[in-house]
Amino acid sequence: MAEYLSKAMALAQDAAKLSMRFSEGLVDNALEFGLDTPGSFYDNAEFKLAQVRKELGSGSEKDKLIAMKRLLAAVAKGFDASEYFADVVKNVASGNLEVRRLVYIYLLRYAEQEQDLALLSVNTFQRDLGDSNQVIRAMALRVMSSIRVPVISPIVVLAVRKLALDRSPHVRKTAALAVTKLVRLDAGLRDELVEIVDTMLRESSPLAVGSVIRAFCAVCPTRYEMLHGQFRRWCMMLADLDEWGQVELVKLLTAYARTQFAKP
Repeated sequence: MAEYLSKAMALAQDAAKLSMRFSEGLVDNALEFGLDTPGSFYDNAEFKLAQVRKELGSGSEKDKLIAMKRLLAAVAKGFDASEYFADVVKNVASGNLEVRRLVYIYLLRYAEQEQDLALLSVNTFQRDLGDSNQVIRAMALRVMSSIRVPVISPIVVLAVRKLALDRSPHVRKTAALAVTKLVRLDAGLRDELVEIVDTMLRESSPLAVGSVIRAFCAVCPTRYEMLHGQFRRWCMMLADLDEWGQVELVKLLTAYARTQFAKP
């Protein structure tokens, strides 16, 4: 009986953890991008949203920063803040870097839900693809690739082609992940994406290799001839990848060996 109770308690704990995944993920994103949000913003954040729209339209960058922190704190607590999308997206070109980062975190959450409004800011996203900050470049591409509207697919393909050669491995990783979104959105782009993936296969950073392999498997999983020049290099790099990248790479190398070696 005690064993069954123990299992039931474990299942209940797992369910609680799953229910908190979104909130934790949002906070982790903020921490990843160097954003320090005091705990006070999480206290009754949803009841302070009446001021947010006014603060987002303020001429003060400080007010906008406070508004975004309040808004994201409410979202992290499970509040639906999609109604503020139009007010938030106006600040995507803010001169304050921290405000822009918070705006992009919000857009990553709601871009698919508010696609028509997100489309209005595509020109701003395109400009940010050339920003000096690697986080802004990566987040701009993530938002663009999250707008599930086929009409802008050619624009996103051009952005991916450009950022696939970016100097930052973090940005190149984002470009590889965008490839998987594009091929699901429009299979007609496959030929163009194969060319981009072929370029990405030369990736030298362990940070991005796992995402490149995922892109290869999504676009052209049986084109093993594209891997001939990478097999030995990837075998030597395997230990440097993170756990997820190692799993993806081992699966691909195993499939390659079984099909390309006479006696695998």
